[in-house]
Amino acid sequence: PKLAEIKVDPRNTAFCDINGVLFSKDEKTLVRVPFTYAGSYTIPGTVTAIGTGAFYNCTKLSGVMIPESVTSIGERAFYACYELPGVIIPDSVLTIADYAFNHCNTMTYVDIGDGVTTIGASAFQYCSRITDLTIGSSVQTIGNSAFSGCYGFTELTIPDSVTSIGSYAFDGMYGKLVDLILEQPDYFMNKPIHIDFIDTGEMLDAVCNAVSVPVIASGGAGKIEDFITLFKKLPKVDAGLAASIFHFGEVAIKDLKSEMAQANIPTRL
Repeated sequence: PKLAEIKVDPRNTAFCDINGVLFSKDEKTLVRVPFTYAGSYTIPGTVTAIGTGAFYNCTKLSGVMIPESVTSIGERAFYACYELPGVIIPDSVLTIADYAFNHCNTMTYVDIGDGVTTIGASAFQYCSRITDLTIGSSVQTIGNSAFSGCYGFTELTIPDSVTSIGSYAFDGMYGKLVDLILEQPDYFMNKPIHIDFIDTGEMLDAVCNAVSVPVIASGGAGKIEDFITLFKKLPKVDAGLAASIFHFGEVAIKDLKSEMAQANIPTRL
């Protein structure tokens, strides 16, 4: 993309531009920053909404300052901003929409303010270098795959305000998580938890020790030995879930049952 500047006719009643950036006429919605924008950007204090795809594919964006006036961050607002080092989301923001920061794969820190109630599906998916994550005290819903592929965490605190966690919200953490803090463990009393089981021994063990519900190690197995290693290394795990290795004929179910039996691991397949 080569779009470097956006200009709007002053007579336009719906939109305006400020220094080459597109806004709604009342300057309350940031609509679009040009693809080629380079450097850090300070969002004007008039803005209440960061629109859908506002910074989409701004690959040279190196920083963003979000003012306290902003209440919502739209879908794919910062999608694929590859040079964004991190984000501080102020307490004024209430919602972070689906895919908002997806593929921002150089971000190392995310501070989600205490006003946010909803983190959308895949909002931070594939932000693989995040090591410092703060989830605000008002978050109620964490969407499907919200932090999937974020394998830099060593500590994760889920605040007591959370009442809903989507499927695979923290999938693919690859073994670095060593401290899981559930401020509201009762929420998990009747909810099975699914987590990747290849190279995630520390996280699975942390979850097993933190909750009293079935823990299902889900996805990532490539051979029969992976199942045996899982149940031998982590006997508190209740089940292992796999699909593609069976669909593509990499492992036969009868062979897996036989090997599990020889290893004295009870199976129900």
